[in-house]
Amino acid sequence: MGNPLAFAMIAVWPLVCLVLFDRLPAARALLWSIIGGYLLLPSVTAIPAPLFPDLDKVTGSAVGALLGMLFISRDGRPKWPEGKLARLLIALYIAVPLLSALANGAPMPIGPLSLPGISLYDGISSLLAAAIALLPMILAGSLPDAGDGPLRLMRALALAGLVYSFPMLLEIRLSPQLNVWIYGFFAHDFIQMIRYGGFRPMVFLTHGLWVALFAFTAVASSAAIARVQGYARRPLVMTAYLMAVLVLCKSAASILYGVALVPLILFASPRIQLRCAALIAAAVLSYPLLQWTELLPTENIIASVAEMDLDRSRSLEFRFNNERLLLEHAAESPWVGWSGWGRNMVFDPVTGEDISVADGAWIIILGVSGMLGFVAQFGLLVLPIFLGWRNARLQDNAPFASLALIHAATLIDLIPNATLTPLSWLTTGVLLAAVERPAEVRASDPGPLAAVRAKGQRPAPADSALPPEPVWRIGRPDPGHAGRWLLGGDQPRSRFSSRR
Repeated sequence: MGNPLAFAMIAVWPLVCLVLFDRLPAARALLWSIIGGYLLLPSVTAIPAPLFPDLDKVTGSAVGALLGMLFISRDGRPKWPEGKLARLLIALYIAVPLLSALANGAPMPIGPLSLPGISLYDGISSLLAAAIALLPMILAGSLPDAGDGPLRLMRALALAGLVYSFPMLLEIRLSPQLNVWIYGFFAHDFIQMIRYGGFRPMVFLTHGLWVALFAFTAVASSAAIARVQGYARRPLVMTAYLMAVLVLCKSAASILYGVALVPLILFASPRIQLRCAALIAAAVLSYPLLQWTELLPTENIIASVAEMDLDRSRSLEFRFNNERLLLEHAAESPWVGWSGWGRNMVFDPVTGEDISVADGAWIIILGVSGMLGFVAQFGLLVLPIFLGWRNARLQDNAPFASLALIHAATLIDLIPNATLTPLSWLTTGVLLAAVERPAEVRASDPGPLAAVRAKGQRPAPADSALPPEPVWRIGRPDPGHAGRWLLGGDQPRSRFSSRR
């Protein structure tokens, strides 16, 4: 789907990744390859490929970054995580699609219709897709200087959010049309982009909810930088601006994440932030079990929401009903799920019509890959949070704690929405690298606000948290280093760039 420019952008992005790895240090090249591809490339558009997954914004960014790290960068080589549990979960995550395909080879009759069985070809293709999806996590965990990874990623997210806010504001004012103007198609249902008498921005993402969730990560990252820099004026102003943009996105869930967690990031100690992140991660893991056993008080939740917004309560009731319907179907193939071709959905036994809607990532994963797939995928996503919570060295590191809390909030969104993106895996890899190499992480001041009160002056940020060039200092760059402030000022190191 899309015009020639859309397909050209998808095809050329791996080459853009190679250029980034040639011009920038590997850490920054990886961040901008994944973040840039996610934000700038068109959704839905894909170039078919035999056996391998279609080349789209996800696979193009991941494969381009892999090639850049393999053949150009000298800063690191792809490697498996060091922890045995992480390796086990990765192996399980990659293997489950093939196991699911082997278990679902027979056609599925549905009234007058029949869904095809899953072939070995489909299973291998799904296996490769799962392996490519994990590339951002594996590559992020392979980089040197793991201790600087959380702050480096939050700087990139905050800066990307600042730049992306301008097309977002344009679409808030004019309606989401940039994807139509540039790539020639609308990526979703236009009606869903109308909320509270205005428009949700989409820019080049799948849905307005995806944009709002990214806006939350940007404002939360900006707040973390403001804390690290001793509550300097510029990052605080940036945080306030991005919070206003988040509110204008008109997504109640993302706004709630921002209102609840940004104050914690600004003022709570890293220990409290990690505890909150661990509690959120535990809640995300337990949600399917609570729904399966009907221990979740759904009726009380719906009644509480109805007192605030009747339309939202009806939407929530519809969602709960569909989750129960899909869970009953998933229970018929509990271990490896129903695999692809829509076999995880529920159909009318007489007409063959699809009578279910799968919104949340967790219910989609349970239906497609079963409990093994759910444990593998969500286990990988929450693993660095729990490991960081138990690591004494990381409990006083503000950047790590803030990024873990941001990551936990994005995992909450996987319950109502399928907002699992390459940024989720990138964040997982950055956190996991810091956990596995704690010697590279230096403790930072857990309470800069307390230091302000004690000394009566703004404290200097911890050495481990200070970037060489603050992202907010948008002064004139050095001659010959245009845009150095944007990328942090480090010199590029690659096989083809000259040593400077």
